[in-house]
Amino acid sequence: MKRFYLLILFIFIFLYCGCSTNKLENNLNKSLESTISTSNISKKQSEMTTTCDAFKIYGIYSKKPDDFDRIIAENEIDKNYKTDIDKATTTQEMVEVEKKYIEQWKNEMQNIIAKIETILIKNDYNDFKEAQDEWEKQMLNNVKVDNNIITNDQYNIFIGSAYRWTYLSYIRQQYRERVYHIKYLIYLLQNAENN
Repeated sequence: MKRFYLLILFIFIFLYCGCSTNKLENNLNKSLESTISTSNISKKQSEMTTTCDAFKIYGIYSKKPDDFDRIIAENEIDKNYKTDIDKATTTQEMVEVEKKYIEQWKNEMQNIIAKIETILIKNDYNDFKEAQDEWEKQMLNNVKVDNNIITNDQYNIFIGSAYRWTYLSYIRQQYRERVYHIKYLIYLLQNAENN
């Protein structure tokens, strides 16, 4: 009889612990679902990608804003991106916004590469262009490898269309950062006598 009561006691303990765990999981999942929405993600993304005040990457002598900081802050591509991404309400719309701005940053990059060609001596430009081509090739290869891993069914990673937006956003950010890097190089070259 003692064994029977002990068995019933253990069953109740296991059931209670299992139910509590399930309730906790359900509450956590509901909480996460209620706090994450596409519009919140897009708003956070636009805030993160257009804030140049968060930290000063470019700048030589001062933490105060300089001419280059103003160039970044007044960038029309970022301003238009923020407007467009804030209007996007579905993941597909966000994907289209990312594609649009990837092309704009690529075009901007080609324009500033043409500009730096007029500033650099031939050997330096050839080295720069080779490094630039390698940078783009490596960046796109990294994206391809990441995409192959994430979308491989063997790993059971199922994040749906949100991943497409995420990797396109990454590509846009990479082109954007590279444009700023090259613009900063041009800024330094053009203002060398003032430094």
